[in-house]
This record gives sequence, C-alpha cells and structure tokens, in this order.
Amino acid sequence: MADMTEIDKAIHAAKQRKAAKSGATAQDGSTEPTTATVKRPRLTDEEKAARTAAKAQEAAEKKGLRATEREARRAEKAANRPAAHVAKVEKARAKLPSLSVESQAIFNQVTVNFSADQIAAIASHLSFFNREHSTRRSLNAGIKTGDVVRIVSGDVRFVGKEGTVTKAQRIRAYVNIGTSKDIYVFTADLEQVNGAASKTA
Repeated sequence: MADMTEIDKAIHAAKQRKAAKSGATAQDGSTEPTTATVKRPRLTDEEKAARTAAKAQEAAEKKGLRATEREARRAEKAANRPAAHVAKVEKARAKLPSLSVESQAIFNQVTVNFSADQIAAIASHLSFFNREHSTRRSLNAGIKTGDVVRIVSGDVRFVGKEGTVTKAQRIRAYVNIGTSKDIYVFTADLEQVNGAASKTA
C-alpha cells in the first residue's frame, strides 16, 4: 500500500508539472487556462489598417506636440536674449569710466532735455575741447624717453596702467605697458610714477 502511495504521489506530481506548462493549477488540482494559452482573435484587413492609422496619428500628434514645445522654448530663449547689437552697446557701456555725482547729474540733464542731434553736437564739442586741451598740456608735459609713467586719462582701456616711455615726441609718446605693441598717447595723459627721473634714450 505504501508503494501505491508513492506511485500516486509521482503520478500527481507529473500531472502538476504538465498542468503548469499548459495552465495554472487550481487548489482542487484542476487546471485553468492562462493568457498564454488564449489565442488572440485574428484582425481583419480593415481592422489592421485602422490600427495602423491610429498609431500613425498618435505618433504624429506626439511629434507635433514636441515640435510645438521646442519652438516655444526657442522663442522664450530668444525673447530673453538681447539682440547682438544691444549686447555690444551694453559691453561698451561697462567699459566707460565712472562719473561723479555732479557729472552724472549734468549728463542726465543733457540726455533728457536735448534732441539726439544736439546731444551728438555736444559730444563732438566736448571731444574737440578735450583734444585741444590735451594738445596744449602736452606741450609742457616734460615727458622724456625712459620715464616710468602712469596713464591718467585718454583711452579708458589704458587708464591706470603703468609703463615705460619708449619714444617721446613733441606732444605724444609711445609707452610700453607690457603688451605686444606700444601704445600711442598724448604726453598730457601721462604722469611720472613717484617722480621718477627721465632717462635719455
């Protein structure tokens, strides 16, 4: 009888393995079909075409949405970015020397109360005035070749730089400030550093 029990167990185990391959085993030992064993109904050509069209439409809608979002991001980025010429103007503004309170007040009055052509005319007159006085002051500057100097006016890129006069002329001079090329300035734009004595070239 014991042998029969073992045989029954082996048969039962074999049935369970077979049932596991074809479906799930219920608690009572019966098998239930799984989704793997259920065959899909075959689609007709019309249904296949409709499914393909639906997928294509969904893909197109997603693509269109992505393109719209991309264009919106580009437009927002472009709106927040200043135009190239405006960026150049702002960069040039940052290089301007600072104005005193009084000078800023006068500047504000001029820019607010005068037309564009008059502002341009005033700027031209100021530029000429500055050049004329630089020329006059340069005649008596006493700068000589070999002097160690500091640039105190003129081109704002060089104001505050120190260097050595490599060639002194009547009203202008060449100054080496460590760049590859000497700069050409009015001698009135220079002052000797700590009263350094000039040297003869």
